[in-house]
Parts: sequence; structure tokens; C-alpha cells
Amino acid sequence: METVNIKQAARRLIDSLPENCTWDDLMYAIYVRQTVEAGLAHSRDGKIIPVEEVAVRGKSQFWERLEEFRQENNVEELGIEADFFEGLRDKSPGREVIL
Repeated sequence: METVNIKQAARRLIDSLPENCTWDDLMYAIYVRQTVEAGLAHSRDGKIIPVEEVAVRGKSQFWERLEEFRQENNVEELGIEADFFEGLRDKSPGREVIL
């Protein structure tokens, strides 16, 4: 694996930015670069989760966490109106939906 000279990479990154860039633009560019490199390293190391698994896991976890929240908290004490969750429903495939 090739060793990256951080100073040279930073100079190239700065040179790629427009002349009127801000500090925020620079920080964002560094963040994106670092995030992409971390993702590539995880991919090389086999530390990835297939998109299909993430999509399925995300849907089920949302509804489980919502139910846990409702059981653990008195929504009225939190200032949440009783009808706040009224229109919320699980739209994932295979679920029975009663309208």
C-alpha cells in the first residue's frame, strides 16, 4: 500500500479549491477526503455491510426504537400531543396496514 504524504495531499486539496473559498469550504473538503479514505480502507479490510442489509435493518430498528420510546416515556409529560404519532405508520413491504 502506498504511503501518503499528508502535507503534499493537503496542498493539492487546497490548490483544487476556488480562490474565493472559505475556511468552512476547506474544512468540509478535508472532512470529505478523510471520510472517503476511511471508507475505502474499511472496504479493503472487508468491514462493509451490504446496502440491502442496512436498508432492512434500518426499517426494523426505527419501529422498534419508536415502540421502546413510547413505552419508556410518558409523551404527555414530554409535551408531545397525543395525536403527534397518529399519521405515522410502517410502510415497509409485508406489513399489514389498516387505514
